[in-house]
Amino acid sequence: MKDIINLEKQTIYLKINLYKLLSLYIENNLEVMMLFAVRYRNIGLKIAYYRKKKGYTQAKLAEQIGMSAAYLGQIERGNRGNSFSLETLYQIADALEIEVELLMKDEMF
Repeated sequence: MKDIINLEKQTIYLKINLYKLLSLYIENNLEVMMLFAVRYRNIGLKIAYYRKKKGYTQAKLAEQIGMSAAYLGQIERGNRGNSFSLETLYQIADALEIEVELLMKDEMF
């Protein structure tokens, strides 16, 4: 009987520790996801800024690089925190005739 009680205590202890670890993982993961969402949003704002500075509409820029205006709009709005390819970023920078680093650096304009 004592063995069963000890086993139950160990099970409860393991479940508590697993819950704590899972909570920490989720908390840290959310922080990372939010950080990337902010970065994607900043990149999108910069794309919109340089696009407008160049006098392009979303449709015109999207056509130049072979993507839909809707997708370009998503990118400019931060793409809901979802990633987009580095190739896409280079295509946008090339079409806007700017260095890709202008879009990627942390400082705003």
